[in-house]
Amino acid sequence: MSLTSGSATSSISLPASIEPMLASLARRPFDSPDHIFELKWDGLRALAFISGGSLTLQGRNARVITQEFPELAKLPQQVTGDGVVLDGELVCLDDGGQPSFLLQQRLRASGAAHRRRPQS
Repeated sequence: MSLTSGSATSSISLPASIEPMLASLARRPFDSPDHIFELKWDGLRALAFISGGSLTLQGRNARVITQEFPELAKLPQQVTGDGVVLDGELVCLDDGGQPSFLLQQRLRASGAAHRRRPQS
């Protein structure tokens, strides 16, 4: 991939896989300028690799899960820049705005189908 900055052009390559940042439990709530906090959404931790207008989604176990989430196919058109990796959580909300476990069910189903697929 080639990135342009002003009149200079440099080529960089995204790694094939990155270990996602994962939350860690604490015994008690605390506040610190050295920490960034996020809500527990009960979603799926994923990395989105955007390069050359294409998207690759990687789950927390480094498995490529792009095909399981066709809803995100247009994500590269919504991100400014190229050679971008987004680390976040995919969340499905129910009608009441609460996190739903539909995403985990989808991945379990696709993982089972993948395991049943004959190897070539």
